[in-house]
Amino acid sequence: METKQKERIRRLMELLKKTDRIHLKDAARMLEVSVMTIRRDLSQDDDPLPLTLLGGYIVMVNKPAAAAQMPK
Repeated sequence: METKQKERIRRLMELLKKTDRIHLKDAARMLEVSVMTIRRDLSQDDDPLPLTLLGGYIVMVNKPAAAAQMPK
């Protein structure tokens, strides 16, 4: 059985497959939890997540940034 926290993280990862980033407030609204709950989920220490908070947005860590993809 999946914990509520793992279910939220799984749903966030599914959403991030469709878009590059999700604003923290939008994610909280979609998951029907508080912003602080999302912050706690992302700051867990027991298992490193491929998600991080960057400037108020949730992004995938392993996705290359658009700037890194541009030729020099």
